[in-house]
Amino acid sequence: MKFKTTSLFILLIAAMFFGCVKNTNTPNNGSALDDVPTGHYTGTFQLVHLNTRTNKTDTATAAAFLLLNADGTFTLDGDTTKILAQGNGTYQANTNGTGSITFQDQTITKKTNLNGPKKHLNGLFLFTHNASNLRIYGASDTLYYNYVLIQN
Repeated sequence: MKFKTTSLFILLIAAMFFGCVKNTNTPNNGSALDDVPTGHYTGTFQLVHLNTRTNKTDTATAAAFLLLNADGTFTLDGDTTKILAQGNGTYQANTNGTGSITFQDQTITKKTNLNGPKKHLNGLFLFTHNASNLRIYGASDTLYYNYVLIQN
C-alpha cells in the first residue's frame, strides 16, 4: 500500500510538473528564448512533502526574494527560519525554448545536508516567465518545489 500511495503521489506531482508547463516566451528564430528572466523578484516558496508514514501531504511556505543578474548570477534570500535556505551562485536558462533553468548554489558544501529541512535553489527546474511573473518549479521523490514570484 505504501508503494501505491508513493507512486500515486509521484504521478500527481509529475502531472502537475509537466502538465502545467506552458512556455510563455516566444522563440526567437525558432531556438532561443526571447526573455531570459533577470531582475529582482519577490514572492513565496512553497514546499509540498508526502509524509510516507501517514501518506498525507504537508505544505509549508516562506517568503522568498530572488535576484537574477544578467551576468548569470543569482542571490536568494527571504524567510530562512524553516524551509528556505539562503544562497547564491550561478544560473542558466535553457535557450532551446523548453523553459528549464539550472541553478548552482555556491553556498552548498560537502557538509551541507541536502535532505535537511531547509531547501536550496540548486539543480534543474522548469520555469515560466512573462512580463513580471516568474514561476520556478520542480519535484523529487516525495517533494514538490514551487517558487511564485513577481518582479519588483
